[in-house]
Amino acid sequence: MNEAQKEQFQSTIDVGLQVLKTSILINGGAAIALLTFMGNKHELVNLATLITALKCFATGVFISALGGFSCYAAQRLHLYCISKNLKSRWPGIIAGNVGVLLVFLSLCLFALGIKEASFSFKT
Repeated sequence: MNEAQKEQFQSTIDVGLQVLKTSILINGGAAIALLTFMGNKHELVNLATLITALKCFATGVFISALGGFSCYAAQRLHLYCISKNLKSRWPGIIAGNVGVLLVFLSLCLFALGIKEASFSFKT
């Protein structure tokens, strides 16, 4: 692997790591904020829909963690294929795409959690 490829590979890893951190941070932060709100203002909201939103955020954190594992597996598979001079890079590509899909799903769960939380306020 030449220097340009190494730099591109490292850049891809860095971007993936930032996306994972962001995904975990927004879902985890939303869950913590929701728990705090539920503890202080529970009489103003429908707790059932807030609990659904909390489940969305918590599941988003878990799925982000799975996405992180998948990205790690993709990196290891790519390096294995390179070290063994294998022509096929499909195992790493598939694992990387699974990681991207999981992080995207995590962000979708964040959006769903926001929607559910917004429906919880009593009018």
